[in-house]
Amino acid sequence: MRSDSTVLTSERYCESEDPLASTDPDAWRPKRRERSPGTSTADPSIPSPRDLRSEGSTEASDADHDVYAELERVFWAANGEAFEDGMESAFSRELIWMVRRHSDQAMEAITHLLVYERVSPEAASEALRWLGRVEDAPTYTYRRWLLERCLLCSSPLVRDGAGLGLASLNDPHAAPYLRHALSNESCIELRKGFDQVLAQLETARPWPSS
Repeated sequence: MRSDSTVLTSERYCESEDPLASTDPDAWRPKRRERSPGTSTADPSIPSPRDLRSEGSTEASDADHDVYAELERVFWAANGEAFEDGMESAFSRELIWMVRRHSDQAMEAITHLLVYERVSPEAASEALRWLGRVEDAPTYTYRRWLLERCLLCSSPLVRDGAGLGLASLNDPHAAPYLRHALSNESCIELRKGFDQVLAQLETARPWPSS
């Protein structure tokens, strides 16, 4: 993991893919109709954000497509950026602005881009770090869900970003998902980082929205 106020590990990443990362993106795609179960478990089939908010239209609107296209542009532009730990960038500022302005529309687009691996691992990792830091109550559950989901992405760099994002979020709700990811993580450096984040979350105070 990259350096962080909570997590300090080396810059080297394992090259092997996560053996539990699904090869079928539909297995992870947020469901639109099912209601969430009454209790959560450490199973990686995390309840969809749509399960945890009120039901609405399931049809994509023109506005949805516009938000998706704009976020594609934001991620594409990030390909040439050099990210520094803890420092804002043009990418992070645009990403946060989009999340705050477009709320769940933005999060659905970001989820699709990250889960379907339509963006570079570097940009995805940076996005996850900032999604854990941004203060935006309307998207909190969605952001936490995406961070928990990305603990099992195929790229070690993306898994790293998810761990750092959860460290910033500091919500003990994520502890069982992090524990599950840790038990199946093959990268030694990531295991060290996940261990540190898990220890932090296990002593954190529960969030009212958890």
